[in-house]
Amino acid sequence: MKIAERLKEARLRLGMTQEELAKKVGVTKGAIANYENGVSLPKVEFLYPLMDALGIDANFVYGVSSSDASIQVTAHERKVVVAYRSHPEMQPAVDRLLGIEETAAQEKQA
Repeated sequence: MKIAERLKEARLRLGMTQEELAKKVGVTKGAIANYENGVSLPKVEFLYPLMDALGIDANFVYGVSSSDASIQVTAHERKVVVAYRSHPEMQPAVDRLLGIEETAAQEKQA
């Protein structure tokens, strides 16, 4: 699968139009169409916003992995993860609240 196909697949999986994606990335709808049709590749300054908007990573875009196995997260969910990681003293309480304390303990042992 080519980069163009991967980008289109990721956009369609999210149920997003080319116009919606273009607004999120800061490019035109025509630019998104060109990326998806293999006419051009995203410029470096738009690649990260594009991957972020689609919830994909470079491994998926460039075919290092055959499928995007990563969990797609929203910007809010990323903030939650950052806050969780920056407050280790609160992690046990959050883990208990979410019912994942056993999983967290196992990961720390590994």
